Amino acid sequence: RGPMDATEDFVRNGDKISLFCELACGFLASDGVTSTALVVERLESDDLGEKHPQNLTYFPNHFERCVFTLSQVDIWGDSQGLGQNRGEPLLYGQVLTLRHDYTNSTMTVNKKMQSTLAVGCTKVMLEREPVQTPRSNDRCINFKIVPRYKVRSEGDRVRRGDQILLKAEKEDRYLHVTEELADPACLPDEDEDWRYEVNMSAAPAEWTVHVYEVNPHAQEQTEGPVDDDRIRAGTPVALFHKEMEGFVSASVPHTCGAGTSRRGGGGEKESVNVFLNIPPKTNQRMYNIESLPVQVNCIWMFEKVNPTEGGVIKLAQGRPMYRVKHLASHRYP
Repeated sequence: RGPMDATEDFVRNGDKISLFCELACGFLASDGVTSTALVVERLESDDLGEKHPQNLTYFPNHFERCVFTLSQVDIWGDSQGLGQNRGEPLLYGQVLTLRHDYTNSTMTVNKKMQSTLAVGCTKVMLEREPVQTPRSNDRCINFKIVPRYKVRSEGDRVRRGDQILLKAEKEDRYLHVTEELADPACLPDEDEDWRYEVNMSAAPAEWTVHVYEVNPHAQEQTEGPVDDDRIRAGTPVALFHKEMEGFVSASVPHTCGAGTSRRGGGGEKESVNVFLNIPPKTNQRMYNIESLPVQVNCIWMFEKVNPTEGGVIKLAQGRPMYRVKHLASHRYP
């Protein structure tokens, strides 16, 4: 057992996390690459009476859109995720911000906009604004972390797997999930995800905290300096074949897009065609890989077999621990 084992169940400032909603049986996620909406997609489980990520049959096929970095906010309203308090255990009662890693946007409450589906609820969205901007009257980016049950109280450390409530700072509104399909006109079939709108309401929804990746600063305190150049799960990469001087690419099936499942572990009816994309030759041999143009179909991502867990990619013998995903099609070769 390593030096982090004694405290590894604590959630720390600067950790990358995912939030699982038992009410909708799904993870908080963005609704796409360019959309600012936040949704919860209902997933299937082995036992609907045990709505827990460990019991799920399917995971989101785009789990990178479910990852947020939490940052503690000090009394002046500044984020401390990369400051002197990074790596410190998160306490109930503290105020935090949630930055969506995939879009580099901040989870924001727009007090002047109403929810699309729920009457009396305000809109929650992703906005590309600096976390340390002054707080305005119509925006709220700070959330107080509240225990769901009395077994925890303010000042206690937040542990992995705890059920929490996220309360808007200085308001009696909580992060909430509307129990109505976000797109009622398109009823889901067996191969589609059910999406629920996320908003702010006086009725709270409980969220289970799961750590996707520990803040590297917490590892530095016990394991020494961390090499930031290492490839981590969820990082987009291009795979270059040195001898053939080309990028590993894949064709995007016509069935990808609307109406196709984005769950992992099933639903892929058409496989992708993997090939080498060789750029045009020049008089000089192409030794500088970074200067070569990379097309969107050449972008891949490493993820663990359980995509809810992140971390550094390590090559290990025996049972495979990672797989490669084509980002444009969300398919696996």
